Amino acid sequence: MPVTPHTPVKDTWYLRRRYFRYPYFHYDVWAARGNGKLLAYVVTRTVTAEETGCVPVVRLVDFIGEDAVLPRLGGALDAILNRAGGEYMDCYNAGIPAEVWQAAGFTERLEGDGSVIPNYLTPPLLENTEYYYFTNKPENFVLFKADGDQDRPNLK
Repeated sequence: MPVTPHTPVKDTWYLRRRYFRYPYFHYDVWAARGNGKLLAYVVTRTVTAEETGCVPVVRLVDFIGEDAVLPRLGGALDAILNRAGGEYMDCYNAGIPAEVWQAAGFTERLEGDGSVIPNYLTPPLLENTEYYYFTNKPENFVLFKADGDQDRPNLK
């Protein structure tokens, strides 16, 4: 596993169960390497045009690694987006500073800024979703969309 200061701690058991054996969605787990060393894992899920009814969207749902690695991945993330033919890539995250994401090519959406990044895509619901959370151990705590139940299908 890549070195990371983030909590909660994720291991290969977690990766296998959450991303490789998840019965409802297909995830792509990307390994970032440098000088023969594993630097990070980036996990994405592409919501297809057939699912959205309009355009593909790529969701970055998890990152395991040090914050300093993210800015180095901007070109690779752009290539993932282009390869999928995606309209945009989104990432819901708490704990990694906005400046780090900006250096990787992302723009922070702030509550009330007028930007709309739909959370619900099947079918698209053109409104923002605000996430609220609590932790009793905030030091190095990092939260992504796939850490909770926000990256799951709406089953009937």
